[in-house]
Amino acid sequence: MSRRPALLGALLAVVVLLVCHALGMREDVSVLSGTAPATGAESALHGVIYVLAWFAALVVAPILALGALFDFVLERRGPLKTSKGIAAPGAPPQADR
Repeated sequence: MSRRPALLGALLAVVVLLVCHALGMREDVSVLSGTAPATGAESALHGVIYVLAWFAALVVAPILALGALFDFVLERRGPLKTSKGIAAPGAPPQADR
């Protein structure tokens, strides 16, 4: 997976949570604990959407961002070598010195 889709996915998860929060869906999460909805049946749906957005922003987004960071670091570091100086599988062959 390349870095750009991972970072865009992480950003999208955070933006969706912010939009849900701005729309006031946070108050509808109380439906999940069995509290009667204040504004009708759509409150249950809003509560579920907010919880899914919250989990995406707090669980999925950091994983995507860290994956992109690790990909960037490993790409900049170059090919990995084993302890005997033999290139790791998938690394381009190197000339003997």
